[in-house]
Amino acid sequence: DPQELYLMAKVARTKGELVRAIANYKRALELNPGYEPAIIDLAKIYLEKQEIAEAKALYTKLLEMNPQQTEAQVELAQIALFEKNYEGAQELAARALETAQKSGDKEGIHSAYWLKARLADAQDKSEERLAALEQAIAVKPKDEKTVLAIAQTLKKQGNDKAALVRLQAAETAGLKSPAFFRALIGALVATGKEEEAKK
Repeated sequence: DPQELYLMAKVARTKGELVRAIANYKRALELNPGYEPAIIDLAKIYLEKQEIAEAKALYTKLLEMNPQQTEAQVELAQIALFEKNYEGAQELAARALETAQKSGDKEGIHSAYWLKARLADAQDKSEERLAALEQAIAVKPKDEKTVLAIAQTLKKQGNDKAALVRLQAAETAGLKSPAFFRALIGALVATGKEEEAKK
């Protein structure tokens, strides 16, 4: 049964038994070549193992089966970015964003904007990176990773005050992790507010 093999593969993967997980995913796909969850999980393992060609083949197969599969579009765009195929990454990111927006997939929209931010960063386009991150935070307003990336981008642009304002707003919204507070303290110090940083 492909579903049973898939579940056995997931268990093996959580235990770190990647060889067993890969074997079970492959057997599940022999029984059901279109079993989407097995394709996705197997592709993720290949990415973790830096076996890019295998992951790319699986995500491409997934898109052939389902052209609206946002995760496959995002992952193929990530691979294109890794390969420094910026044009291909841009095209795939745009498709992923369009697909996610049509289906109302907030996680997909957020991922697509993050992908656009990484693509801009790889090409040293700070303003485009910031714009993409602003779009991502509009989708998930309390996403700490995005807030920190916006503050970091503003800081790199020499705009410490704007970074501080963004971090203070996020603090008001409830962000409180150690990484967040380190960034907030750094922004306070950078803007000459050492006394506030000590609180």
